[in-house]
Amino acid sequence: MIHASAYILIGGQSQRFGSRKWKVQIDGKSVLDHLWEKCSDFGSRWVVGKNQPIDLDKPFIVDKLILRAPFNGLYTALQHTQSEWNLILSCDLPLMTETVIEKLWRKKHKNSYGVIPKTRKGLEPLAGFYNRRLMSLLNSRLENEDFSLQSLIENENFTIVTMDSDKGAFFNMNTPDDYKTVVSLKTRSS
Repeated sequence: MIHASAYILIGGQSQRFGSRKWKVQIDGKSVLDHLWEKCSDFGSRWVVGKNQPIDLDKPFIVDKLILRAPFNGLYTALQHTQSEWNLILSCDLPLMTETVIEKLWRKKHKNSYGVIPKTRKGLEPLAGFYNRRLMSLLNSRLENEDFSLQSLIENENFTIVTMDSDKGAFFNMNTPDDYKTVVSLKTRSS
């Protein structure tokens, strides 16, 4: 059991994708269901987004801010949580694995605000663990209208974990072509 909460973010507009990413099917299950299963070892799991979908059968939290930025999902999750540590996971990452999540979990320590993976593309702030203590910094950044998670991570005490061998887990699905790639990769790995 991972003594933390998992928050899966579905709040993006999916403009480039053309439909709700979290609902598309891979191997007969929605992206959200795949990610939900990857987080089955967590103490609690939540879905975070702008509006609660009528057909969603999972615990849901409405974004606290009007912002259209990933900052909103992190802020909402940390304001809601009762857990010291919290996984923030975007539905853009349908190939995320339990192995990657466990690797990140093992790297946490009490002096860090979070554990963030880094691939050759850069930091992956929407696939990391965040400590609840970060909330005071988020409030300060909100007051200053500084919503950049990259800047937050680069300028505060975060543990960065290089993920060279697990880079496939960070394939970001933003377009219909990306979806085809995900389905193809998933089929090859099955």
